[in-house]
Amino acid sequence: MKARNNIADVKMWVPDALSSILFLLSNYLPFAELEYRLRENQVRLLIVETSELPEFEAAQAFYKRCGFTHEATIKNFFAASDHKLIFTKSLHLG
Repeated sequence: MKARNNIADVKMWVPDALSSILFLLSNYLPFAELEYRLRENQVRLLIVETSELPEFEAAQAFYKRCGFTHEATIKNFFAASDHKLIFTKSLHLG
């Protein structure tokens, strides 16, 4: 995860949806604690991305359970008929 301009951009490059950075971190910290620590570091927006393929439904469900909003779909990003889904979550600083 990299923070730039108070935005945490979480990249999920590994094919296994359960390998996403947020998922791994949430196994060690309750998600509320993770959010608290990010807010302490002035992170105001989380951005995650994943594939729309069925094998990534667990990642999509995880992001939705954590309060992320589906913001955009980029068609055919990864391959033909493999669309990128972009989710965001505001951490509402101050």
